[in-house]
Formats: sequence, structure tokens, C-alpha cells
Amino acid sequence: PRMSAEVPEPQQQQPPEQPGSQQGFSLAELTASFNRCRAQPGLGLAAYADGYDQLLHFLRSLNKAFYFVVQDVDSKLRILRSHIVGPEAASFSSIAGMLQFESAGGFAGKENGSRTLLRLHRALLFLVLLLDRLVSAPADKSISSIAGESYNESLANHHPWAVRKAVGLALYLLPSRETLLANMAQQNACDAAGVRQLVTEAVPCLKDVYDQTQRLYSEAKALELP
Repeated sequence: PRMSAEVPEPQQQQPPEQPGSQQGFSLAELTASFNRCRAQPGLGLAAYADGYDQLLHFLRSLNKAFYFVVQDVDSKLRILRSHIVGPEAASFSSIAGMLQFESAGGFAGKENGSRTLLRLHRALLFLVLLLDRLVSAPADKSISSIAGESYNESLANHHPWAVRKAVGLALYLLPSRETLLANMAQQNACDAAGVRQLVTEAVPCLKDVYDQTQRLYSEAKALELP
């Protein structure tokens, strides 16, 4: 079923990130964080959020094309971190623990952790597909085609028509594939071949965390939380 659109709260304008700055997208840190996540029984929640910080840097590098997704991910990460360090922190050390804790209360509250993470989980599939195809698709395939296909196979299933239409138009605002890869190379202090290697190492790790999270949510009957 189609889910209603999430309307993110207005966020302060973030300064643009400079390639090579501390705010840049680190593929090594992305992989390390998600490896820490899956090394912890039940999937470590703080490490998941750390990894998603890197994915947020990547999303911001797509210019305004996925502004809606950037705002939603940013707000969801803030909510998630408030649970991780909140009064019930012990129940939010892992995804499995969070689901068990919140399911006992009927997943009450709009900003419960399980509902919040579900939105990030859905976006993770889009990001896995996009990163993978960015380096593996034929050289003549445009970034708008790659991003469009990745979106249609993931987040589009949870967005209403108006949002899907807006994203479709925004795909043409994306930087070129060459520009995106060059920026990633600069941010990761490597060449294009190095970027491909780093992405090739990251994608299976992210997909494993996605699959394990999907299974945990399925077992908790929480895949369609409103």
C-alpha cells in the first residue's frame, strides 16, 4: 500500500559541503560504521546512525534533486539519536531491542524509534541501489536514469503520486555522473578506480544490514507502521 508523504519540519539552511572537508562523504567510514552495526547482536543502532550520517553527506552531494529525502533523513536521524541517548537508552542499543521494547507498547507515539527507523530503512534500499549502479552501470548510462530506476524500485513504493512526480522532474537537476564520481574521489583521497573499489566493498555490507533489518521488522510485524 502507498504510504502518505512525510512532511519534514523546516530545517535551518545547511552550508554547502566542500569536497575534501571533514563534512565530506567518507566511504571508508560508511563501511566501518555499518560493519560495527552488524557486528553487534540485533544490529547496533548508534553505529547504524553513524553510517547514515555518511549517507546524508552523499545525499547532499546530489544538489537539490533529492532535497525532500535529505530533509526527511536529517529529521529522522535527529529523532533516532534522541532515543539513543534518552532516558530509555538501554532499550535503544540495538534495532532488535528497540523493536521488542516499542512493540510491547503498541508502537505508540508518532516519533517512536521503530517508525522513525523504518523511514531510514526504506531510503537505505534506494541508496544501496544508487551507489551500486553509480559504479557498475554501463559508462553511457546517465545519472538521471540510474537514480530514477533506483528510486522507482525503492522509495517510490512509499511515496504518493505528487512526490514521485516531483522527484521525476528533479532528476534532471542531478550533477553529471562524472562530476559525482570526481567529487567522491576527491573526498576519499583516491582516483576513480579507488572509488569503485570502496563502493564495491560498501554495498554488500549495506545490503546485509538492510536485509537483516527487513527480517527483524517482518518478524515484529512492523513493516507497515503508519
